Amino acid sequence: MTFALAAALLLSPRAALEETQRDAATLAERVAEREDLLRRRVATLYRLGRGGLARSLAGARNAADLSQKVEAARRIVRRDVEELGELRRERDDLVRMRAELLARLERLEIGRATASPLGPRRGRLRPPVAGPPPRPLLSGLLFRTKRRSPVRAIGPGRVVHSGPIPGFGVVVLVDHGGGIASLYAQLGAAAVAEEQTVGDGGVVGRVADRALYFELRRDSEVIAASSWFRRR
Repeated sequence: MTFALAAALLLSPRAALEETQRDAATLAERVAEREDLLRRRVATLYRLGRGGLARSLAGARNAADLSQKVEAARRIVRRDVEELGELRRERDDLVRMRAELLARLERLEIGRATASPLGPRRGRLRPPVAGPPPRPLLSGLLFRTKRRSPVRAIGPGRVVHSGPIPGFGVVVLVDHGGGIASLYAQLGAAAVAEEQTVGDGGVVGRVADRALYFELRRDSEVIAASSWFRRR
């Protein structure tokens, strides 16, 4: 999974898809412009090779100066070729990312049609780590716990992401069905892989230090999670 797709997991999948489509359109225009520029520069070099070299480089002081001018023109074309290759790779990455987002969106749509096992347990969920009651942080909750404590899934589900996201450490995202998902961040290591099924209370990883960042999501939008946990 690319970093861009991992970062998109923190957005609504529809919003991420729209953003990706906009980026792909912009990048396609840049690729077309770079291809046109490259064609014109290659054509110029071709004309030089067909006899225009003496006329175009008549200002050269000597043979060495002439050679330097020709090599400078070639370097420009090589740089254009390299930049065009990078743009094409970025375009291909966005195309793949769009396909992955579409597939993920389809899976989420299917998941919404299935009742989440978490719904009836609202207000009775066990916290993902042992420790004092959590406090609000950003859009989610911060759980304090012991160093390297195991992090447990709040309910059964399927792992849709397991890996690092810059700024969030190692992140595990579990789809519980019915549009409900739980996110566990600031992990030191994940204990599950993508597409793996996890049971209620199954270990998904361990905290990196003494805290876990947690979010509960409905249809990929963050919702207030504190009311879902049993009071201690």
